[in-house]
Amino acid sequence: MRPIPLDLFDAELTREHLDLHGVSDAGLISQTYAITGGHPLTLSLAATLLKKEGPAALTDVRDPPTRRAAPRCYATWACC
Repeated sequence: MRPIPLDLFDAELTREHLDLHGVSDAGLISQTYAITGGHPLTLSLAATLLKKEGPAALTDVRDPPTRRAAPRCYATWACC
């Protein structure tokens, strides 16, 4: 097994990815992008959570510095 680097998604790729997961509300997409920073794994997890719990799933995400740091942590953990 070898790591495959993934770049962060821009706003348009985020919209397309979430749309594939049934999330089409522009405000919710914008909020999800702001929370995840376009990190593919975090976006997939958010999409799954949104499908299960709806928009209220994002209401407990409060700490912006932590949210911005999370994708870097996931990327390090996922590739090593």
